[in-house]
Amino acid sequence: LHTEVVEDPTVEFCLDLWFTQWIEGRMLSEERYPSIINNLNAYFGKMPVSQICRDHSKKYIELRANGIIGSNKAASGTIRGELQRLRACFRFMNGAVEPREQRISKDIIPYVDLCPASPPRDRILSEDEVQLLRDTCSQHYATWGSGGRKSNRMSRVGRFIMIALDTAQRKTAIETLRWDQVDLERNLQTIKKRPALSISPRLRPVLEMAKAEAINSYVLDRPTNLYEQVKSLGQSLNIDDLHPHVFRHTWATRAI
Repeated sequence: LHTEVVEDPTVEFCLDLWFTQWIEGRMLSEERYPSIINNLNAYFGKMPVSQICRDHSKKYIELRANGIIGSNKAASGTIRGELQRLRACFRFMNGAVEPREQRISKDIIPYVDLCPASPPRDRILSEDEVQLLRDTCSQHYATWGSGGRKSNRMSRVGRFIMIALDTAQRKTAIETLRWDQVDLERNLQTIKKRPALSISPRLRPVLEMAKAEAINSYVLDRPTNLYEQVKSLGQSLNIDDLHPHVFRHTWATRAI
């Protein structure tokens, strides 16, 4: 715990307390919060709470939408969700943080403007598009070196898409998936604090190949963002509006 009492703390100070006391170990989706907090800290972090005004929210929305903050341009719904977390952090600092002496006055908590919610994403892949992706990804090899030479390993984006097509996992959960979460002997795959998932007959050979080619503890080699690579592959295959969420939405729609 932070023991220093600060009457007008910085946003960074607040977010740290909010994560350690309210999110960590309690939320099923806690693995998503560090990137959200990093984005918020990139703009608000050093600002004392009392100095934040509505114009700061508007500036943050602009910077996130243009990709100046974050690893890529963010949709309106993503930005809205991040600012909602900032609101939640301030409510926590006012009414729940421990010790009680750390709690801040309502008088200094700013109003955080939100951008409009994104329109519903109703893009669903057709059977032909799914088959094209499966055929392509099974033969999509990684490149290495400055000349972009092909290796004999399946590419990260290929592995990502093959896993995403057969599960309802979120993008970050797949990007950060480690081999100790994949039990090929028992044919199970686990995500933090969630029930284990059976590995489908179609996905199993992909994971077996990836395991044989593994170079470290991550199924995708490293836990970095694959949004642009998915989008680029879609463009090369003439699959319109391909992005990581499409796989989850397609899976959920067909499971109904």
